[in-house]
Amino acid sequence: MRFALAGISHETNTFHSTPTEYESFEKNGMLLRGKEIEKLYDSPSTIGGFYNASKDFGFDLVPLLFATTGPLGTITAEAFETLISEIVNLIDPFPDQEALKLAKTCNLEIYKDLDMALNSKTFDAIILCTPNSYHMEQTLKASKLGIHVFCEKPLSLKSLEVKEMINACNQNGLVLGVGHERRFEKGWMKLKEIIQK
Repeated sequence: MRFALAGISHETNTFHSTPTEYESFEKNGMLLRGKEIEKLYDSPSTIGGFYNASKDFGFDLVPLLFATTGPLGTITAEAFETLISEIVNLIDPFPDQEALKLAKTCNLEIYKDLDMALNSKTFDAIILCTPNSYHMEQTLKASKLGIHVFCEKPLSLKSLEVKEMINACNQNGLVLGVGHERRFEKGWMKLKEIIQK
């Protein structure tokens, strides 16, 4: 099993008069992206702890972003939103009110299509919540750019396309995950409870 690793670590000193800005993470702390995070794997830190626990349980970590500072004033909303936007962005050709509210609250950019997003920023991973017929094309596009993919089920309705998606991600050393959200529905939870008894 693989897990995305992203975190913001900030110790707020309420008596410190200077607020923590985004630049505080760059200048007075640490702002690591992707493989840069791996240098913390053997350190006595939160990241080191996650890494050691993942090794113990046989999990693979996919490092996305880690930001930390020492004790400073309260983190500003702008700094928090900027860090979150480095982890998450939205692609929606017709955003509804909920998407617009989320984008505004979290300072996320909404892109009209995947190409626009991929050409405007560097991403470590994407979540595909698109019609089935687009999954293969989008996964192959992401894999060529070195981007990990988490795709809503099904990967495709055609087994040859699924194999091509898996091969493309494997050849580029990328994670291809498939989401099957039904496990949290009441009926499935009840079935799990019955099986466990």
